[in-house]
Amino acid sequence: MQYSEGFKCRFDTKQTRTCGALYEAASGLMKRFKGTDKVKSWGQEIAKRSCHRKACVAVARQLAVIMHAIRTDGTFYVGDAAASEADAAQRAHGKAASLWVHIDERYGGS
Repeated sequence: MQYSEGFKCRFDTKQTRTCGALYEAASGLMKRFKGTDKVKSWGQEIAKRSCHRKACVAVARQLAVIMHAIRTDGTFYVGDAAASEADAAQRAHGKAASLWVHIDERYGGS
């Protein structure tokens, strides 16, 4: 963010925007998502012990860890414990692999 005089705000960085987006995703998962998910139930347990804000931060960090694992070694995340492993393996081969190849081609990732 730039002010009218040309000074840059030192708090507007890529890292703060990324953390903000992760926090919003975690808050949406905690408040709006109606399905069952391991991360959501874990965050709700934290919210019972402390507060919703701390739970959202913890869930945001967990989402970052999951996204990093998906990106680095191709781990496939199944949030619903009732989902079968065969279904998860089938989806992992189909959509996820082609999605990351498309992202790599578009943004030049390695």
